[in-house]
Amino acid sequence: MELIDIGGRRLATWSSGNGSPVVILETGLGAPASDWETVHEGVASFTKVCHYDRANCGQSDAAPTPRTSLDMAEDLHALIGAAGFDTPVILVGHSFGGPISIVYAHRWPSEVAGLVLADPAHPEQFTSIGPIMPDFLPMKEFWTNGWLTPEGTAERIDFHTSFDQVNAVDSLGDLPVRILTSSTWAGLDEAQEIWVGLHGRYAQLSTSADQQVLEGTNHFLQRCAPAAIVEAIEEMIRGR
Repeated sequence: MELIDIGGRRLATWSSGNGSPVVILETGLGAPASDWETVHEGVASFTKVCHYDRANCGQSDAAPTPRTSLDMAEDLHALIGAAGFDTPVILVGHSFGGPISIVYAHRWPSEVAGLVLADPAHPEQFTSIGPIMPDFLPMKEFWTNGWLTPEGTAERIDFHTSFDQVNAVDSLGDLPVRILTSSTWAGLDEAQEIWVGLHGRYAQLSTSADQQVLEGTNHFLQRCAPAAIVEAIEEMIRGR
C-alpha cells in the first residue's frame, strides 16, 4: 500500500503488474477496495493495475463533504497524475464507481482508453426500482429515503448533483465501453427487467459499447464473477 498525495490529501493505493494501458479499479458505494483483490491479481498478470480507497474511505484522508461524482473523478485525475501513470487508462467501475468513471471519461476523453462498467449505478435506479421493492428487503429504506440526503451514506454523497452530472453526459463518442449486468436483482423479475434496461441506456452513450448479462450473479460482480471482469478487461486491451 502507498499513500499518494493528490494536493494536501492522501489516497491509499495498491498497484502491481507492468504494461499499458494502466487499469484503474473504482469501488462501489459502501464496498471496501479490498473487494477488488481477485480482479487486481488477475489483471496484474497482463498489465499494470491499481485499486484505491476514495477520500473518506479506508486508509485515505478525509475530504470536504458532501461529495459528488465529479469531486471523486477529480480526485482520481489527481491520483493518476501524482502516481505517474501513463494515459490513456482503462477505468473499471463497480456500482457507484460506474457514474464516477463515466463522468471522468467525459471530462478527460483523451486520457481514457475504455470503460468496463460492472453492474453500474444509474441516475434513475432509486426512483424506478425503490417504489416496487418489498418492505422486507433491508435496502428498501435506503432506496426510497436514505439516498435523498448526503447523510444517508458514509461518504456523504450528494446523489442529486452526482446524477445530474451523469445525465449531462450525452455521448462518449466511439469510446470502447463494456457493461456487465448482474442477473439476479433480489429475486424481483420486474426490478431485474428495469435494471437491464437502465444499463442499456448506458450502452447508447458510445458507438462502441456492448452489454452482457452474467447469469447466476448478484450485484457484487467483483466477488461472484471476478473472472468475467478480468476477461472483459483483457479483451478490451487486445482490441485496441
